[in-house]
Amino acid sequence: AAAFSALLPAAILGLLLAPIMRGAPLLALFDIAVQSVEGEPASRLRCFLRAAVTWGALLLLALLQLASLHPRQPFPGLGVLAPLMVAAAAAVILARPDRGLPDLVVRTRLVPR
Repeated sequence: AAAFSALLPAAILGLLLAPIMRGAPLLALFDIAVQSVEGEPASRLRCFLRAAVTWGALLLLALLQLASLHPRQPFPGLGVLAPLMVAAAAAVILARPDRGLPDLVVRTRLVPR
């Protein structure tokens, strides 16, 4: 419950700010821009979708953690699913170190401003 309650406000804020700032607040702090693979600035929708993919995996794990705490119907697969998700993310990073999973899904890339 603590993981979900800590992630939810950050996820909501990140999802709301991504289209407004055309990227995550942390990217703006480090002067990183989000652009499409064609080289154009990423649209607000694309920035929102990128944030949704980014936060979606973390929120899924937090929700599964909540489900595993349910006394009547615990979710038994969290101990297997979480390491598999981390391994899949690591495989993507090793295969494509220049672009993360959200960038591959939404067809964006991060560039210096």
